[in-house]
Amino acid sequence: MAADYYSAVASGSWNAAASWSSTEGGVGGAGVPAAGDNVFILEGHTINISAITDNGGGGTTPNSITGTTFSGSATSMFYMTGDITVYFGGTLNITTPFMTSGDLYVNGDLTSNDYVVLLGESFLLPSGSLSSDDLVIAGTTSHLMVDCDVTVQNSFHLDGTDALLCGGGHVDVNNGGGSGTLILTNSATVSQICLEFVLLNCDGGCATVIGESIDFHLLPFGRTALFFDGTNDYVDFGSSTVSGTYHTVEFWFYAGADIDGSGTVRDIIGLDGAGGIGVNNVTGNITGETVSIFDASRSNVSSITSTVVAGWNHVAFVSDGSNYLTAYLNGSDETVSTFGAGAPVFANSSDLSFGETLGNGYFDGALDEVRLWSTQKTESNVHDQMFIRLDGSESGLLGFWRFDSGSGSQLIDETSNNNHGTLTNFNLATAWVPSGAPIGNGLLDGSTHVDVRATWAVPAAVATSRSGWHSHGNSGGTYINLNYSTFGHNNVAGNSVLSTDLPAGVEARYGRVWHVYRHGNPHANVLIDVQSLTGSAVALGTDSDYVLLYRAGTSGPFSVYTGSASISGQEITISGVILSTGYFTIGTRDATNSPLPVDMSDFYGVVVEGGVQLYWETKSELDNDFFIVERSMDQKNWFDIGRAEGNGTTNQTKNYSYLDRKAKTDNYYRLKQVDYDGDYEYSEIIRVRKTSMNISYVYPNPVRQEFNLEGIDRSELRRLYLIKMNGEEVESSTSSRHLPSSLSEGVYILRAILSDGAKDFRVVKR
Repeated sequence: MAADYYSAVASGSWNAAASWSSTEGGVGGAGVPAAGDNVFILEGHTINISAITDNGGGGTTPNSITGTTFSGSATSMFYMTGDITVYFGGTLNITTPFMTSGDLYVNGDLTSNDYVVLLGESFLLPSGSLSSDDLVIAGTTSHLMVDCDVTVQNSFHLDGTDALLCGGGHVDVNNGGGSGTLILTNSATVSQICLEFVLLNCDGGCATVIGESIDFHLLPFGRTALFFDGTNDYVDFGSSTVSGTYHTVEFWFYAGADIDGSGTVRDIIGLDGAGGIGVNNVTGNITGETVSIFDASRSNVSSITSTVVAGWNHVAFVSDGSNYLTAYLNGSDETVSTFGAGAPVFANSSDLSFGETLGNGYFDGALDEVRLWSTQKTESNVHDQMFIRLDGSESGLLGFWRFDSGSGSQLIDETSNNNHGTLTNFNLATAWVPSGAPIGNGLLDGSTHVDVRATWAVPAAVATSRSGWHSHGNSGGTYINLNYSTFGHNNVAGNSVLSTDLPAGVEARYGRVWHVYRHGNPHANVLIDVQSLTGSAVALGTDSDYVLLYRAGTSGPFSVYTGSASISGQEITISGVILSTGYFTIGTRDATNSPLPVDMSDFYGVVVEGGVQLYWETKSELDNDFFIVERSMDQKNWFDIGRAEGNGTTNQTKNYSYLDRKAKTDNYYRLKQVDYDGDYEYSEIIRVRKTSMNISYVYPNPVRQEFNLEGIDRSELRRLYLIKMNGEEVESSTSSRHLPSSLSEGVYILRAILSDGAKDFRVVKR
């Protein structure tokens, strides 16, 4: 039977008995954890693994466990089958090849200068981090959930069709020398990655990506698309009738996949039987093909003469009242060639489908934002709304499918017509993918913008926000070129920081960095609204001291970008910027007389014995007198519960903490930062539930019949669903902790519906 071991020293070796206790908080000397034992590394403790034999084993190769074929699969590794938990403030430091098939929970730090191979369920929690030389997800039950930052210095390996990489964090692959790679083996594909994944320093220097050609620029969190496999995936709308005449049909689709099988057309949207919209199959790859709309006999066709480009493309067909004779590709008015009379306008379709038209050819690629309009959209209408997130109530919308469900087997019609579709033949575990279509989050005002306000869609307290803007060239009111950009910040605290990545002559930069992805050649005036960033005013100095900083990747030195600064009130405007894909922030040549804004970072709370421990950090401070800690139970009535003295003016990172010994069951906290002159600003609001744990999991797992949900307050639990991996529901219950006795062995999803959300757990039935 597996034993539990708890770290007992501030720093120790795995293979030292003195490093371990049999109880949390106990003294060392309990022995050395073996491969099948469960290990807990506590706050303030560091455990070091330096040899593959440190747990008493002789080392194990990955290919002997799973049959994996990645390049290091024959390497002997330190191997664990038991569970490993790294608590907040704890560290697991590894200097030898490492592999685990048990559950891994990391809310602290896991660092390695060698292979890290994950064969089981792994969870990187918001306060955690992982860095390694090579990271491998392999095996039939391997699933890495990332809610923090992961850095891989050399290569990231995804091995097998069951391996998944998901979550709300992001993975950077880069060794600083230009050889970061994504390696896909055993039929793995990029559709098994459902978070932001970035190959850094790859402009001409990276080794070839094996298996797929990928473009992982800006993947907006929270927005999804549907991936069709080109074999038999389609969305079926049954006998639903989308009433009205479709004078405009528009959608976004991803043109990066091969077209499989035979046939001359791969259908994207099926309208009225065998008619619809498809991609012509000439070269064997969607990139470089043309898009056509056609009737049921395919004897009347309207085709866009320009070919689609790699990546996401926007298409709109507009009728003249009788036939589709106008079309737009990526916002540009395109020449339309016709066969016969051209495609006739569709109306009152009772045989709508996405991904196929009566079996004439299945679409291979991703689809997003399908809109059917009763109105004949003008050129400016198409431009003004193709980047905007609609809500379904817009005048003239007959059908609108936003594809943002992110899971399940139903595609929702956002209009009141409720023409919902059913996903047919999809693998629901991999069908929903992040969307790279540059759709804004609804905060734009519906017009074509030539100025960029980075504060539109990235409030300081919202993590990984995304938005978009676009500009254009025109002549006599006619659009002649489409240029646009999407952007989002990295959610790093917005502080003025001194840094080693600054160019000569620049003393400090703003801590938050914005990622810009450029299409075409957009020009803009970049406006930084300083007060909106932090909630308090800053005494801005000389306009010529402020500069726009740029770098191509997420690391390395910044350079001063072109453009001149001017100041108006709390706004710094950099004029005449020719946008590039890369990373931008604002800097100052004189941090004393021309300062940048300061705010708090990393404000969070942890349930500990005796109450709730609050932590926060500042990267720099300006005239900071003190902090007031406030608590509320309803976010309306706030009470002062403590005070922490500030550090005046400093460019050094400062850490603060406060223990709330009288914490309630459910607590909301905020900080009030007060300057010497009495000015103040509030931090973001955080929630800490005293009854909850930092880590929740199913135990034991694998499960024979009875199980426990650790870390979940039973009073918060509303219902449990047991779901097959194909999305089929097995049963639901309000309290049962037993799997059905007739349940077959295999992998299932246990979904816990809580009062403030839901959590999914992968369970293995034995």
